[in-house]
Formats: sequence, C-alpha cells, structure tokens
Amino acid sequence: GIVALGTSEHIDGTLGNQPRGTKIMRNLVHENGVFGKQTSAYMQALACQTELIGNVFFNGPRAGINFNDGFGGGNLLKNNLLFNHVRETLEHGPFNSWDRLPYLTDVKTGTA
Repeated sequence: GIVALGTSEHIDGTLGNQPRGTKIMRNLVHENGVFGKQTSAYMQALACQTELIGNVFFNGPRAGINFNDGFGGGNLLKNNLLFNHVRETLEHGPFNSWDRLPYLTDVKTGTA
C-alpha cells in the first residue's frame, strides 16, 4: 500500500513536519493484506491537502482508503475506483476515516 505519514509535537502540528500537497495518481494496488490484516491501499495520518486521483484499489481486507485523522483538511478524492474491500471485517465501507484528536495547524480552511 501507499502511506502518507507526518509527525507533530503532541497536538501541535505547526512545525510543518507533515506531507502537504502530495499527489497520489494513477496507481494500481490489489491483493494487499496477505500478511497484515489492518492494511489499506492508501493510508494517511498527520497529512493534509492530499490529492488522490485516478487510482484503482481492490481486494483488500479492510478499507481501500483510510484517513487516520482530520489533520489540516483540504484533501481531494476524485475518479478513483475501489471495490472488493472490507472482505474480512465487514464493519465499514471502502473508505474509512476518523478524527480522534484536534490538532493545531497553520493550514487555514484546507488551504495554505
């Protein structure tokens, strides 16, 4: 799978140690989760302003796309094809997100 992973000082994300403006485009990810069952084709944590465009993700044990938190916002998901996910847990759909902790950022309304 593909991972965008940043860091923060507790809830302070103002140092900019996070992926911002990353473009994930035209990837094919399938048959993930053979060895690890908590996997996704794309996983994002402490990242923002990501563009996922034109990807094909299929045959995974859990969500095809997983956003671990709502850090910064400004993400765009467009023209992706996701199918045959959540085959082992059945507890949600092909996209999963949650927001467990508020973060301080210098990202305003999803834009820099």
